[in-house]
This record gives sequence, C-alpha cells and structure tokens, in this order.
Amino acid sequence: MNDKKSEKVCVIGLGYVGFPLAVLCSLKGYNVYGYDKDESKLDRIEKKENIIGEKYLDDLLPKTNINIIRDVKKDFNSGRIYIPSEDMEKFGYSAEDLKIFNYNNSFRNLMKYECERAREYYSLAWKFLPAEDRKNMTAALIMERIYYLLLQKIEKRKYNIFGDPVRISSLRKFIAASSVFMKHKIF
Repeated sequence: MNDKKSEKVCVIGLGYVGFPLAVLCSLKGYNVYGYDKDESKLDRIEKKENIIGEKYLDDLLPKTNINIIRDVKKDFNSGRIYIPSEDMEKFGYSAEDLKIFNYNNSFRNLMKYECERAREYYSLAWKFLPAEDRKNMTAALIMERIYYLLLQKIEKRKYNIFGDPVRISSLRKFIAASSVFMKHKIF
C-alpha cells in the first residue's frame, strides 16, 4: 500500500472544480500543490478562505494544507521551494544556489529533467484517458496544451526561468484552445 503522505497531487486551476478537488485530496492525506493565474485567489487560499462560497467547505478548510505554486523565483522569495529536494540533490543543485538564482549546468539539467517528467505525465494521462471520455475533457485538454506550450518556451530559453516570467500570449492560447476544441468536440 502506498503512503499517501509521499504522493503528490498538483491541481492546475483552483476554481469551482479544482479547489474542492484540492481540498479533498489534502484531507485524504496527499501532498497537494495548487496553481491558479489569479494571485488574489492564491493569497486567499493560503489564508484558508473559502474562495468559492460553498458552505460545506467552511469546516474542512482549517484541516487542509494546499501548497500554492507561483513561480520558482517568486516562490523562493516567499520561502517556498517546490522542486523536489531529491531531484535537486540528484543534479547537485542546492537551496543556496536557488537563493542566488544560480543559472548553471546543474540547474539546466535539473529543469530539463523536470520538463521531461511533465511531458511523461501528460503522455501517461492521455494514454489512460478512455477515448469515450475525451470529449468530456475538453477544458483539461486545452489546459494541457497550453502548459505544453509553456514547457516548449522554457526549453527554448534553455531552462532560464529566472528572468522575465514565461508566458503564452492570449492569441496563442486562443489558437491552442480552438485547435483542441475542433479536434475533440466537432470531429
């Protein structure tokens, strides 16, 4: 039997679906990491506020621990590191290196590994998603496509994420969303 305390769950998008999912996973003992582009929402979640107003969550929130992910540099400045320590050790990159935003070969190799892992997880998720469920997962598939584009940008930068934030333009997001929608809803 797996120890849930060592299992990690990442919830991208902490709205009416993602937020209760993050709460439930936390209550079940998983290490939960959550991301949303709305900074004020992230601040409220860190304060254990009920961001969606569902009354049943009021009693549950004090018992949860949802780790909020922003970006590596910003998170570190707030005292948080979301890169697994075993991965940092494996590539010889320390918290001290991160503190000074040391962009070196160890960091590039570490980030390459993390990006490859993310791609692997995307691939596995797709592999295990039954074909009959894919039409019902359009929003998740759009998110996956956009995060895939972010990975490409990170790779193109040679994993230097310490400068300007990595972003995808609204137009590019629209094009990505449209292509996923066309592929999975109409055909």
